[in-house]
Amino acid sequence: MIPYHVLFPRVQPDRSTAEEKATSNVLAIYWALFTIFVVMTGVASMIAYTMTNVTMAKMQSYCSVAILATCATAYYAMATAEGHTRVDQGSNDNEVSPRSTRHILYTLTYPLTLLQLHALSAMDYYSTYFYTYCSIFIPICRLIGGLEPFNYRWGWYALSWCWFVPVVHQLVGPGRRSARQLGVSGVQYGEGFGRLVGVVLACLTAYGIIWGLAEGGNTIPMSAEMAAYGVTDLVFHV
Repeated sequence: MIPYHVLFPRVQPDRSTAEEKATSNVLAIYWALFTIFVVMTGVASMIAYTMTNVTMAKMQSYCSVAILATCATAYYAMATAEGHTRVDQGSNDNEVSPRSTRHILYTLTYPLTLLQLHALSAMDYYSTYFYTYCSIFIPICRLIGGLEPFNYRWGWYALSWCWFVPVVHQLVGPGRRSARQLGVSGVQYGEGFGRLVGVVLACLTAYGIIWGLAEGGNTIPMSAEMAAYGVTDLVFHV
């Protein structure tokens, strides 16, 4: 009987030394972030376990556990070199490897993060449902755009920003107004909520810029892309 490996030889990719080094650096970043998210998941779980009252604070704690555990799972998948697809960009003879795992992660964590902001602002549920729904389509559009080999990906990129606009409007408008009505120090609380919203929106904007430079334009190396995503993930999710 002819051996299996003779009939179906495994083709090894021809990689240069520089590419192998870049890949090892990227995987090292993934493993480091996976470790951080695992530790933070444990800390958040202990905090959530100590809360006995059914309050908005407890809801926030559970959301934090879900977000951090999801991040740890996603980074484990990326650290083991799973969840990516090589895409030929056609016109410039270049290839990119969009991490579908990352965009699936954002599809789950964007709405959870916005639910945490709802708990802080006591915004009405109709507004919360609306901007949470819109946030889901931001990473979905970028996932589809990253898998698009031709210039149609920029159309998906533009659509992702269109879905981003209602999120900004709801957080800056109704969200801040609702936060100011809470407690005796409503003005100070509203200002604090506004700063938190500013950080969240800055991170969401940074994600879009990184996508445009990396998966969209393929203008930065993979190690820089992963480092940029990693830092933004830490700020946004932790």
